Amino acid sequence: MEPSKFSSRTLFCAKMSKAIQEKNATLICLAGYLLKVEPCLTRGWPNRILNIHPALLPKFGGKGMYGRFVHEAVLAAKETESGCTVHLVNDIYDEGAVIAQAKVPVMPDDTPDTLAERIHPAEHKLYVQVVRDVCAGKIDLDRQGAKV
Repeated sequence: MEPSKFSSRTLFCAKMSKAIQEKNATLICLAGYLLKVEPCLTRGWPNRILNIHPALLPKFGGKGMYGRFVHEAVLAAKETESGCTVHLVNDIYDEGAVIAQAKVPVMPDDTPDTLAERIHPAEHKLYVQVVRDVCAGKIDLDRQGAKV
């Protein structure tokens, strides 16, 4: 489904939500999804949408913080470590509950590309493990997403 083929984001979201329901899905896993998730999904699938972010949230998250932009910001801030975060998706970019993180050192000679090259394998490993743990009942997303 291409969002640009719909007359509005709301219609796209409704179509996507219906397609997910028809498949009887119990978990939505985003990876490389650069659009803001609309409320019809976040509210229709509370604590059931996961995302992977290429930084240690809550730092370096939010609108426009993806891919190279994240790594540039980490380097500009002179951080000594970065990594990736699996988090629940809510109505605000990158502000859902953090489920798990993996840390990767920032080296003195890093560029956005070299940092990304080290973080990328950590993303793959972490995301797969979190999804496995959710499916096996080792991670309770309702408890993780609960407001305290």
